[in-house]
Amino acid sequence: MASLMLLRGLRLSLAPRPPLLLAMRANNTAVKFHTTTPLVRAGDYAKIRDRELKKRSPAREAKLRERERENFLKNWKVPGVTPDSPQGQAMIETHLEKWAAKRDKDFYRRAEQKALRQAEEKLERERRKKNKEGPTQDDLLLKEAREEALRGQWEAMEEAMHQSER
Repeated sequence: MASLMLLRGLRLSLAPRPPLLLAMRANNTAVKFHTTTPLVRAGDYAKIRDRELKKRSPAREAKLRERERENFLKNWKVPGVTPDSPQGQAMIETHLEKWAAKRDKDFYRRAEQKALRQAEEKLERERRKKNKEGPTQDDLLLKEAREEALRGQWEAMEEAMHQSER
């Protein structure tokens, strides 16, 4: 119960909520998203994932892999093993495989979060269209500011009229 009330310093109300989605940030802290979308399987994101995969060109992936290899070699701290030895080469390849797996996992996580966000936005648009929702808070503030400006102009005009009568 207390975990619901405090999430990274934010107080959450205990009012009934839609299902919670737990996601992991890059630094492994849990993030809870209130969504109106039901939780879905990873396979349901295939369309968005495929579209995102097209953006991952092989040339760019090779360049990133080479950059990671250079960083790994620059920070080489294995005593008694040189990067050029067969054992060193095996260590480098193992590191690059782990790096690629982590990169893929992060990529799919981001693609699924994007799919959830798009589904949420679509539901919100449909809900607004269905309910013919009135003006938003920003619209109300703009309207109020306009009315206040018009009142100010009207008062200035009345003041000028009274000045001319005197």
